[in-house]
Amino acid sequence: MNIKELFNERSGFLVDLELTNISNINTRKDLSNFFKENVILKEKSGVYFFEYENSVVYIGSSGKIKQDIDYLPFNTNNGIGSRLIRSNVPYSFIGDYLCYQRNPKNGNKKEVNLYRQKINLSSIKIGFTLLDPLISPTYIEHFFLQKFLDQTNRIPLINNQI
Repeated sequence: MNIKELFNERSGFLVDLELTNISNINTRKDLSNFFKENVILKEKSGVYFFEYENSVVYIGSSGKIKQDIDYLPFNTNNGIGSRLIRSNVPYSFIGDYLCYQRNPKNGNKKEVNLYRQKINLSSIKIGFTLLDPLISPTYIEHFFLQKFLDQTNRIPLINNQI
């Protein structure tokens, strides 16, 4: 099941979501530059997808809903750009690779050789959807994970590493 198929499987869903694809990403620096050019995305919460060989291999989310001292809900500024670029678990973007299956004994170092699996960045697709500030990114992430499980009888490859 690829991103487009998964994304179109939201029948009866409560919100209208728009899928955005990030193209021409061959290195971590390309990804970083994309978010420098689209700085608003660094603070916007949402759900993101990685696709490899026409199959979703990871579904993740960024941002959380919290309450201030007056019990008013707000969304944290941990946006899609921040989450994608700085992640160490269960994946990490290092140089030209999306790396996963990190050996936990190696700490949080970002070195390709510390991961058991890697995929060349030029061969993956990255898609995301932004969310309204008062919609839980974790809820939407789990919605898509459940849809993937229902359709394929498995969870995405890299989600399985958690």
